[in-house]
Amino acid sequence: MNTNTVLNISKLLQILDNETPVDKPLKTKIQMPRGVVRSAGKIKKDYNFFDVITCSNISYAIETLDLYRWILNRFYIYGPVLNYVIKSGIILISMICEALVRDALKKSNISVKPKYSKNIEKLKLILPEQNKWIIKELEVMKEIRNTQHLHCVNILEHEKYKILDWNRSIRCLHGLLGLLYEMNEKALVK
Repeated sequence: MNTNTVLNISKLLQILDNETPVDKPLKTKIQMPRGVVRSAGKIKKDYNFFDVITCSNISYAIETLDLYRWILNRFYIYGPVLNYVIKSGIILISMICEALVRDALKKSNISVKPKYSKNIEKLKLILPEQNKWIIKELEVMKEIRNTQHLHCVNILEHEKYKILDWNRSIRCLHGLLGLLYEMNEKALVK
């Protein structure tokens, strides 16, 4: 991308912000570029082994992740704001992973427990050896998700989360999704 284009967009956004107080909505909103957020219909195709409601809610969460990813890749943000965008994304990814774990256990005829940590433990029973890394990543994401209750957090989070944490979470999501595809293919072959 042309550096001058990015600088011009940044200047125009600053002019717009200078002219309109932050707490006043714009009469005409800035149009997000098309294609930044995938359509729910397109996403649902990857998660069509779920019931309609779960599949829809997963697709909405992924649309939000698309927006977060766009913000992270296009805007220079830093400090606590950067950390909380990353943290919010990881929490959403963890929510999706929880649904995937529950589905994997059900498809393997393993009883699903209300407590997510118990289901992560049970996942060990069906994960192939080369995918055991997923357990550790799920546990890390679960710990991050537990920090959504700010009154329970006893450290400053202003520099806690990194893009690497986001990427690890996405890698885990893809690993789980691949596992479910394999399970569904085996179920169809029988």
